Amino acid sequence: MTRGWLALLLTLLVSPVFAEPAPDVALVLMGQTHSYWSALRRGVEFAASEQGLKVINLDPEFENQIDSQRGLVRRAVRLGVRGIIIAPNDQHGLMDELRLARVAGVRVVVVDSAAGQLLDGFVASDNQIAGAAMGRYLRQQLSASSRLVVMCGPLTVGSLAGRYAGVTAELGVGMRLTSISENLLLVSESQRYLQPYTQSLLDADAVFACNESATEAMLAFFERQPKESWPELYGYDMSPSLLQRLERHELQAVMIQDPFVMGATAVDQLRQVWQGGKAEVRAVPTHLVDSAALNDPQVRRIIGRQL
Repeated sequence: MTRGWLALLLTLLVSPVFAEPAPDVALVLMGQTHSYWSALRRGVEFAASEQGLKVINLDPEFENQIDSQRGLVRRAVRLGVRGIIIAPNDQHGLMDELRLARVAGVRVVVVDSAAGQLLDGFVASDNQIAGAAMGRYLRQQLSASSRLVVMCGPLTVGSLAGRYAGVTAELGVGMRLTSISENLLLVSESQRYLQPYTQSLLDADAVFACNESATEAMLAFFERQPKESWPELYGYDMSPSLLQRLERHELQAVMIQDPFVMGATAVDQLRQVWQGGKAEVRAVPTHLVDSAALNDPQVRRIIGRQL
């Protein structure tokens, strides 16, 4: 028995130890709680599998956890990944970590919201153009003197700042605008978040929410109000519950992106820069969806990829 154990020990000592290879790509999105990020993740994983790449998901639990994202970028570098795809929770708050990643030889493609400067690629919707399209639509639907509430999250997030700038630039000079920039992350907390704005919301002729979180929070707020007192409601992005609201005409319209294509395009951009290609900015189209457009085949295909 002693000789057997000695032989096994010698075998272990002289045999090479093979560590598991590092993932090729670290995916660091804003959070884990919304279907938008799930669709973007599926796009990355689909494109990576097509190219034989291994992806590790390193998302913070909730959006706007900037310190958590900083730590996850550092972790990705320690793991030895070749590339990072990241949706930054702050326009400028992650640049030090991303620059250090590139010094370590890791290529960085940013998705959804800008990181402050172009690194190895940026793939997103043109948020200002999308906001402007919604602004023109609102101007057509509402009277010139309507009372409109625009709900966006923190404007330090590049995508939200772009949408807000686009929609407000298109509103008529007579329209009475109230802006809400609360951090609307947890729909269960929407009453507390929105309590200071209760009167503005109840007095509004229309409310537009700039992302999925804010749209869900807006609807949760009005669920507690009599249906006949609801203003016209407009949102951004798609989820199963928002699709149901649109079908029931509780939402008048939403602006939708294509996060699946965004994720797949980011993988393609990484592959190009690994092969010596240049950094690029790539725009993914957005689509304004109301009841008239809901059954358009292209729109249904985009919605199907998200849900």
